[in-house]
Amino acid sequence: MCGCDNVDAFDVEEHRWVMTSVQSKEDGGQEIAYGASWGDTSDTSDHVELICTAKNGVLTLVDNTNEKVYKGTYKIVDADIRSTVYEVALGDKDGVAVSAMTTFNDGSQKPTFIIDICGYVINFFSE
Repeated sequence: MCGCDNVDAFDVEEHRWVMTSVQSKEDGGQEIAYGASWGDTSDTSDHVELICTAKNGVLTLVDNTNEKVYKGTYKIVDADIRSTVYEVALGDKDGVAVSAMTTFNDGSQKPTFIIDICGYVINFFSE
């Protein structure tokens, strides 16, 4: 496709996603957990090592902190050159997710995957 050079950056299946933070929507975006790459940013949040992969409509979240594996599903509901939006389900809970590029103040970019489910926002960067 013409003009779509970076389209692979938004394909959730092309990356191994490492959780950077979990935020509570009820607490105004308060961080309640952080990943190793993010560092400890709060006295009230917990360190969690959570990895997400996606393949053929199945999301797999591996919580290395608690040695648990969670499975869910995803499907594309919208996509353009900048992002892809998904419907997701984890257990009996439904939510939405988006994959896109995050651009930092220094101009660098990193693929990002964000899941919004059950009153929480789980933020991942590509490893």
